[in-house]
Amino acid sequence: MPAKQRILYLDYAKIIGAFLVVFAHLYSVSSLQRLFIYAFHLPLFFWIGGQLHPAAPSWAASAKKAVRRMLVPFVFFVLFGVVFASVVYHKPFWQELLRTAADVWHGQTSGPNAVAWFLAAFFWDRMLLEIYFKYPRYFSVIFLLLFFVCVALQHHNLFLAQGLMAFPFYYLGYRLGNKVQFPPDVPRLALSAVALALLSFLLTMLNRRVSILNVLFGHGVFPLNLVLFYVNGLAGTGLVLCLARILARRYIPSTSFLAHSLLGILGLQFMFVVPFQQFWVHKTSLWCEIGVTVCIMYVCSGLYQGAGALFAKIRNRNHRISQSK
Repeated sequence: MPAKQRILYLDYAKIIGAFLVVFAHLYSVSSLQRLFIYAFHLPLFFWIGGQLHPAAPSWAASAKKAVRRMLVPFVFFVLFGVVFASVVYHKPFWQELLRTAADVWHGQTSGPNAVAWFLAAFFWDRMLLEIYFKYPRYFSVIFLLLFFVCVALQHHNLFLAQGLMAFPFYYLGYRLGNKVQFPPDVPRLALSAVALALLSFLLTMLNRRVSILNVLFGHGVFPLNLVLFYVNGLAGTGLVLCLARILARRYIPSTSFLAHSLLGILGLQFMFVVPFQQFWVHKTSLWCEIGVTVCIMYVCSGLYQGAGALFAKIRNRNHRISQSK
């Protein structure tokens, strides 16, 4: 498949994933909407992240790029959440900052800044894959040791446990993302999507609630819950990718706008999701909630790209001033 078309279907997959994240966040943690969406929405993003894993000449170069693309936005969104909570919810700034720092250290989140944690998990997955490249013979031992200490013994510091839980999806996305053969025509893609949706529904009913953030593999018996979690994550990922392949047969101008603003949608959604969940979600219909989700995505995209353009303008002006001196 041509590179341009491949990127287009991944853009659609990102948009579908972002829609599911925002839509699920409109509901309470115990809702059925979250039960089914949480079964695969994050595995989808980690699969795509692995599929798009950037090549780097060295481990140091990869780490530098991961810090710039993952940790810097993570710190920004966390601090923005602290400021937002202080201004809008009148929480003491320093108290909120210290509480947030403690949450990050313990690998847990709460409040309006709870949406940025996945960036830290992505950072760890990028570094884990680079460790695999450098030490392929010893990586299994390294990974299992880290998995046992962080996941099995429940040491979730700095979201490393969440990254370890999600790493199989990241690795499989890297290995298989460009090799999986999808049906070439729409009817068979649609049939595959229906079959994967039914499989994901059955696996969700068997394993119940899962959460990468809380390192929860489900309520099944160990180690069956691990198997159900990873199979369900792959089934849901395949479902979204089939839908994205169908949508990619037609280009919509706003596709690139939304896909390129993915980080902004996921990082800024809390400004609109939290009040909607508290005051309006039980007073609206499904179609209204779908419309609200789409509106939140476009508003967050506009804010994110507008802020990016403003920062770029300021940076260019400062560069011109420094050159004139």
